Amino acid sequence: MFLKGADISSLKEVEDQGGSFYCSKTKKDALEILKNCGVNSIRLRLWVDPYDSKNIPYGGGTCDLDAVINLAKRAKNLDMSVMLDFHYSDFWTDPSKQYKPKKWQNLNFEGLKNQIYQYTKDTLMALKDNDIQPEFVQIGNEITCGMLWEDGKLTFNDGVILGFDNLAALLKAGVKGVKSVLKDTKIILHLERSGDNALYRQWFDNIINRNVEFDIIGVSYYP
Repeated sequence: MFLKGADISSLKEVEDQGGSFYCSKTKKDALEILKNCGVNSIRLRLWVDPYDSKNIPYGGGTCDLDAVINLAKRAKNLDMSVMLDFHYSDFWTDPSKQYKPKKWQNLNFEGLKNQIYQYTKDTLMALKDNDIQPEFVQIGNEITCGMLWEDGKLTFNDGVILGFDNLAALLKAGVKGVKSVLKDTKIILHLERSGDNALYRQWFDNIINRNVEFDIIGVSYYP
């Protein structure tokens, strides 16, 4: 089956702010519009705690667990598959920033691995309890330079990438959390720089050599 997907992570926040969607001048549910245009899979990013000390959201969709559950239910009601993207952060992560969630800042490395496992497991249990199990789970977002810095950061030295032991251990904790709840869900590892064949080969060779389980290579392409 060919998947035609869309990321709708900001949809609930847009709707809560009064946003509406139209097709041929007729107001409709945004997901129904997508469905009618052939979209059969949706992607949802998840942030741990996207609120500041005054409980004001950082913006960008405020994609906490409640928002994910709301949007996943709506997608499943339209027979769409769901991909859940764990950022393991309170806000956007990408190759230039992979910051730990506020509540995880003081954990040592063993504590961080345990937290990733437990958080991943608890999140997926919440989705399973709502009968909205995702078909795909992405462990981290654009993790070309690692994740959960500084513990899982990769460094580049004259074309050689260093730091895979720590990153592999963190990824394994996330994968273990997924497998403890959902046996058949496909695991995605996601990078950017999709035109860099040498980087991808070096990156995934190192991950495979460290026995990190995954099913799909996810790429961001910025032409």
